[in-house]
Amino acid sequence: MWIFFLDGKPCGLIRINIKGKKVILSYLISKKYRGKKLASIMLSKVKKKICKKFPKVTIYAQTLSKNIISIKSLLRAGFTLDSSHGKKKIYIHKCV
Repeated sequence: MWIFFLDGKPCGLIRINIKGKKVILSYLISKKYRGKKLASIMLSKVKKKICKKFPKVTIYAQTLSKNIISIKSLLRAGFTLDSSHGKKKIYIHKCV
């Protein structure tokens, strides 16, 4: 788990779950810090660290189809839409 700080205060976190060649991310931004585009910055940093340490994994992140802000954050961080399942969308990034 990574905890991110802004001005010395925790602003968000990203949890990872590694299953073989799959890395599953979940993330949360504190309400006070939403709307500052921090999620895409956090996701980009974690993505780079994961790919450096595990160069042949695929990183997965899930969001609700109606969560446009989360979708934009994932896209800005370099994730692409992999699939949609009902109310959920799965985004991926393949480390090479």
